[in-house]
Amino acid sequence: MTPFGRTDVQPVIQVRDLTMAYGDVDVLRGVDLDIHRGEVFPLLGPNGAGKTTTVEILEGFRQRSGGEVSVLATDPGRPAPRTAGRRHATTWDASWPLARPTRAAPTTRRAASPAELNR
Repeated sequence: MTPFGRTDVQPVIQVRDLTMAYGDVDVLRGVDLDIHRGEVFPLLGPNGAGKTTTVEILEGFRQRSGGEVSVLATDPGRPAPRTAGRRHATTWDASWPLARPTRAAPTTRRAASPAELNR
């Protein structure tokens, strides 16, 4: 079902039979989903369920082992030449502080890495 019961709306994200393996370990097997414009789509599951791997494949930061993926009618695993190098998606860990001054320029702020949290 599409938003508001419309059937003429193409999903902005389509995934069919997505698979991913790290060596002999299958972390994704046969994932199918459609996400339409305006939808909020949470990925829920225990640690190691493949949530981050799925998002990284959708962002084009990780190559999938199999299946079909379309984000805004483009395969993120094969960016078109005009968009190559212009990816702006990111993942964020909620435990990271929002910003911390850098040593190079006190007025410049950036996110701290988990390793920097223990300093």
